[in-house]
Amino acid sequence: MGCGVGFLKFLLIGLCVLYGVLAIAFSAAGIYLIVQVQKIPDLGDEAKWAPAIFLTIGIFLGVVATFGCAGAVTGNKCLLIIFATVTIVMLVATFVFGIAILVVGSKMGDKLLELLSKAFKKGEDAAHTWLGPIEKTLKCCGINDKADYTSALPSTCCLDEPDSCLAADAYSEGCGTKVVNKMMESSKAIGACCILLAIVQVIAVIGAYMLMSKSASYEQV
Repeated sequence: MGCGVGFLKFLLIGLCVLYGVLAIAFSAAGIYLIVQVQKIPDLGDEAKWAPAIFLTIGIFLGVVATFGCAGAVTGNKCLLIIFATVTIVMLVATFVFGIAILVVGSKMGDKLLELLSKAFKKGEDAAHTWLGPIEKTLKCCGINDKADYTSALPSTCCLDEPDSCLAADAYSEGCGTKVVNKMMESSKAIGACCILLAIVQVIAVIGAYMLMSKSASYEQV
């Protein structure tokens, strides 16, 4: 096996390993989001597409990584062509998805705030089952602010969660804004990761086609 072919082989395997890591990361994020969304039963179907997309991307990346790794190890042209073709499709989808996340992030934040408000208005007691942990973690109260509660404030609206939470001691900031800010921070990170993934995909496609062009001199290690 020539040095050039060997280098391309191990480069492609390394990129496929990176694909595998990204597949695990996207799948884990999708599963985590699915669990979190299920804690808010009245959030609506609009909020369920994001976890599904993350999980789908994770599974898809895992399959692509398998094809690429098998193609690199065996030198099988068919597997390499499948890997390169699917990666090109993914490249376009990744670029579009990354740009969309960065561009429409603010609109997504407004929509999420609207969904949270609707879910809260369907019943304070029921809403507190999912809002309570958010209040405790982000140190906030209600969706807009503590005035959202028409009855006694829950203990999670106050520091140290006392038996009786007084309005004067409650957190002044609403959870809606804090959740949206967290989502905006995450969307920027996701957008950046998508752009990075697109760069990796370009390198992977070039490596796969170069490996195919040298297949005549390819020897399995």
